[in-house]
This record gives sequence, structure tokens and C-alpha cells, in this order.
Amino acid sequence: MPLFVFLSRKLLLVFFAIALSAFCRTAPALNVGPMANRFQSQSEILQSYRMQIELLDPRETRGLFLQIYQQVTIEVQAMLARGEFANAKWVERLMLEYANLYRESFVLSEIRPDLLSPAWALAYENPDVTKGSASLQLFAAINAHVNRDLPYALVRAGTDFSSESMKNDFQTISRSFTITMPKLWNILTQYDLCVRPRPERQTALTLIQWAMKVTRERAWATGAKLQLTSTGPSALAERKKQEAALEVYALKQFRKIKYNPALYLDDMVCL
Repeated sequence: MPLFVFLSRKLLLVFFAIALSAFCRTAPALNVGPMANRFQSQSEILQSYRMQIELLDPRETRGLFLQIYQQVTIEVQAMLARGEFANAKWVERLMLEYANLYRESFVLSEIRPDLLSPAWALAYENPDVTKGSASLQLFAAINAHVNRDLPYALVRAGTDFSSESMKNDFQTISRSFTITMPKLWNILTQYDLCVRPRPERQTALTLIQWAMKVTRERAWATGAKLQLTSTGPSALAERKKQEAALEVYALKQFRKIKYNPALYLDDMVCL
């Protein structure tokens, strides 16, 4: 066989192998089309969530938080329609930025899990979580989205952290979780592997509400710190320091959640 032909075939095989490798790395195992592009409006968020839920397997763990997020988004949009916010435009911007941070992590979990933030990698990739109870999976996602994502969303939305009316609106958003608790419970039980007694239901709901209140209050304070580090000669270095501290905090908080006595017992009983 002529050397030219031999080398040409080798080069062709190498090229084919590289192309196949690239395809295998980037081809998602799940159709994330509805969530692939940045959300531009409130209606687009709900439409994308609804379409993505229809594509998910009923037992797909990412569907648990996605469905709960959908219900909370519906309630906040209803609050907006009822005129319950003094800074409606800001609330819309905040919800949009917040939803896009979640969208990014959801898509990355399929196409580039190596690029996930530590908190989201724990929620989507850690077998201690993915093989744990539905409650543990939910708390891992809440931890990542509130402790890690929410401060960034607040800054990106142009929050005036000195504004009492904005803080009041932020607390009004928090009340949406209390309003939607019955629906949230129904979604959670769809993913459970056991039947929960009524007393356990109240314990779980109380724990969720407490966790949301505490973590959201701290997210407001953390967002204010991030915003303060956005200017000045040492802004970039200081901001990176703040961001690294935020990731560490989110991981520490999850460890506290995981070994909370009520949740730990739930993990032992409901697996």
C-alpha cells in the first residue's frame, strides 16, 4: 500500500475519532431544549418549565425541584398581577435573573456537569444525595439555589439593599412558599418511596419553611456584600474572595441540613 494512501487513511480515522469524541461529550442524554436558551420574560419561564416537566421521566430527581419551582413562580406571578409589590419591575427582574441561574445549572447538569458550581454539583451529582430520600434531594437543590444563587440574582437585578420597600417586597416573595406549601407537599410525596404519617408531614413542612426563611434572609445580606465589592481598585480580587466564600458557605450549610435530626431520620425511614 502506498505510504500516501496509508497516511491519508490514518488521518481520516483520527479526524473521525476526534469528531465522534466531541459529539459524545456534548450530546445531552436528555432533551433540555425548553431550558436551553436564556429566559426573556416571566411567561417564557413557566412555558419552559411546563415543557421540560413533560419531557422528564416521572422518577427523574431533577423534576422534583423543577415542579416545586414552577408552583412558586406561578404564585409570585399571581402576586404581581394582584399588585402586591411596591417595586414590581424589580421583582420581575429578580425572578428572571433567579430563574436563569437555575436554568444554567439544569442545562449544565446534562451537557457539562464538570462546570457546575460545587453546590449544584452536590445536588445533581453526589450519590449521597441522588440516592437519598426525596426530602434530602429537595433540600440540596434549595441549598444551592438560595444559599448560592440568590445573592447573585439580587445583585444582577440591580437591588438597592438600602431600600426598605425592596426588602419588604423580598419578604413578600418569601411568603409565596407558605401559600404554596400544600402543593409543594403533594409534589414531594410523588417522589417518596414510603407513605408518610400526618405528624411527619407537619414536621417536614415546618422544616422547609424555617430553612427558606433563614437562608433567604442571609442571601439578602450576602448580596449586599457582593454588591459592595463591585467597585474600586481591588474589586475583582475582593469579589472573587466573596464568591469563593459563598461556595464554601453553601456546602457547609448542606452538611448541617443533611445531619439535621428530623431529616436524617426521614432518610433512614423513607428510602
